[in-house]
Amino acid sequence: MKIVCVVFLLQTLLQILTRKSRFEVQMDYLFQIILLLQLVKDQKFEAVFKSCSQALIANDLLNSTFKIQPIDNGRKFDIKCYFSEKNEFISEIDNDVDQNKVLRAPLQSKKFITTNIKYQDMTNSELESILNLSGLCSQNMQLVAQNSQAKFLMFEFFDGTNYTLSNFEDGICKCLISKVCLENNDKGKVCTDTGTQIHNQVYNLKGEISVVPNRLPLIKTVYGDIDDPIEFAKHVINPLVCVSSVVKVSLPSGCFGNLLPLHDNDLSTCVTFKITSVTLEISFFKQFKIHSKLESLLSIVSYLKTEDSGIIRMCNEIEKHNFECEFYSRKILIFIQSLSESAIQLCEIEPY
Repeated sequence: MKIVCVVFLLQTLLQILTRKSRFEVQMDYLFQIILLLQLVKDQKFEAVFKSCSQALIANDLLNSTFKIQPIDNGRKFDIKCYFSEKNEFISEIDNDVDQNKVLRAPLQSKKFITTNIKYQDMTNSELESILNLSGLCSQNMQLVAQNSQAKFLMFEFFDGTNYTLSNFEDGICKCLISKVCLENNDKGKVCTDTGTQIHNQVYNLKGEISVVPNRLPLIKTVYGDIDDPIEFAKHVINPLVCVSSVVKVSLPSGCFGNLLPLHDNDLSTCVTFKITSVTLEISFFKQFKIHSKLESLLSIVSYLKTEDSGIIRMCNEIEKHNFECEFYSRKILIFIQSLSESAIQLCEIEPY
């Protein structure tokens, strides 16, 4: 009998201790939850966007610096985003150049000075993803070269193209800076040398770089013949600026209301055209997809006019309403026709 009582008392004591232990654990959990809720309350969460157009639309077209995440689940970058009076989405991507620094090689070394240009420390994949979503890009720079030679001043671009100072071949201007040709109304004009000798050329240039947008940005400069006390180069590399326009109706003429929902990355917001055919104009994107709630009832053709020859080129429809444009142009035209003779409803034109 005594043994039974002792066992019972031990069992009761163990239960009490166990209940206390569980209670303490529960209190620990409650305390952790309170701390977590406090952290969430104090934490400032920043919205993250895929592109400037998406960021601007989500923030009532307010110009600001936004967190842009070019690759899903990837790194985020601070990109300046603007909406212009011309209904354009503008992205500004800064670089890491030590601006306006005098560049000079060791005395009589015949060495070249190379500057590799990074854009917010983005990888090529991250930068390419942003470019694919940002429209047409341009870039300005300033270059002072003292007593060097044009053939020793070299520039490399993101697409792998390399040009020397007065040998640009994109049909905009032979000189690095397009302003030289615009002022002379001559696309074959080379950069103006104000030096007194053929081997001691002097250049002071400032303006937009003379390349088509799909080559940009500038990623490297290589300067030679700057290894003497009277020789040097210095430059200012401006941010890369990319512009994409709000979708426009090319044909027919008329007022079609707000077309911003076609850029908001939200397939639930759509635009209805109460006509059976329409031609839209968008900024150039290499690849894009057109979303509609009635995709099977639409016939869509995308085409462009090439910059160099003016030839009309079709964009390839690689999947249903999913297009890839192999040739470059500043704008793309999209002809859409309803196969059911009903109104056309579009929800998104999504570059990728």
